[in-house]
Amino acid sequence: MSKSSIEQLDSAFKSYSVNMEKTFSEFKANVSKMLSDAKDDISLGEPGKAKEVTDKIAKLNTTLDRLNKSVDVYEYQMNYMFWNNYRSENESVLDAKKRFFLGLKPDNEDVVAVQKAALLLMKEVKRICEKHDIEYWLDVGSLMGAVRHKGFIPWATSSYIGIMRKELEKLKDAVNNEETYIKLDNFNAIRMQCCNIIRIKFKDSGIPLFMDVFVYDFCDKSDDSAWNEYRKHRREFSRSLMKYKPVPLEGTGIDIVEKHRIINEEHLGVIKDTFEKHQKKLTDSIGLDNEDGKAVIWGIDNFSYYVGKKCILKKESIFPLKKLSFCGEEYPVPNDHIAFLKCKYADIYKLPDDILAQHNIKRPAELIEKYKALTEKYSK
Repeated sequence: MSKSSIEQLDSAFKSYSVNMEKTFSEFKANVSKMLSDAKDDISLGEPGKAKEVTDKIAKLNTTLDRLNKSVDVYEYQMNYMFWNNYRSENESVLDAKKRFFLGLKPDNEDVVAVQKAALLLMKEVKRICEKHDIEYWLDVGSLMGAVRHKGFIPWATSSYIGIMRKELEKLKDAVNNEETYIKLDNFNAIRMQCCNIIRIKFKDSGIPLFMDVFVYDFCDKSDDSAWNEYRKHRREFSRSLMKYKPVPLEGTGIDIVEKHRIINEEHLGVIKDTFEKHQKKLTDSIGLDNEDGKAVIWGIDNFSYYVGKKCILKKESIFPLKKLSFCGEEYPVPNDHIAFLKCKYADIYKLPDDILAQHNIKRPAELIEKYKALTEKYSK
């Protein structure tokens, strides 16, 4: 990138910052004034004031819409200018994005220490699955890492795999009967991310690191009607469990979802029964669990985060599995891994909105030492 291009981008970013700061300041001032006026109007209790308050709220929403449009315009302008200045001559914008993400490296030594330990989980799962002929694939963040970075996303530390429901039982048996340093953990959570999944952890206690196992089901069709039927039962599944409260968990390194874990045996029984009821209804309505089905769908017992997406794909988008490099080793991935990712992420070549939250996670020094000790112990 030339000096003039850098100066041009620098000027654009400064202009962007000034404009956005001004827009947000104006919006904040409008909000404060409208709320203050509304509070005064309501306290006076005068006839006709309710309509004035309603009008002010409508005006506030109009201002918010204008702000959102301004953000979208500025974001598009900045992206357009950046990528067109970043790309080399005769290089497409897409190829420039691929080159940019492939070149990103972790800038946090603590993240690197955790990633090295997380990679041990991935390697051991790979070893066991290959030995016992169990089909699985890299999923969500791990798959995106393989596609964009040929390894971990630079600021991420967790790992994820996808697996068909029938293969999950084989994985459980294999791990339970293997001499291994990993274990399977049933993870049931309510409220923030209602789910009933498996997490793979180190047997060593006190190490807050895991691999999420997301389950998929075969079904007869991949159209909107099938997905809408799925979403209906997923919502009912979540709502029927919202009355159960998690037991508060505290401890160094416990992630925000882990704090919502359910451990009450009675509640766990209700979760199991509720899941089986809705799984049966989906089997009857969209042909769930039919191995001859034409599609693969996100399991109803997975995290609810992707329920807003259309996570249902034709079977040939998943199988036969392919291989991609991840930290120097080949791992299985969906056949059309780009289409697979796009059903969960609109644009895989975009920095996430929560990148600062991921980057700023603080880990105590003693915890980092535990990660390093694990890596040294099991890398031999």
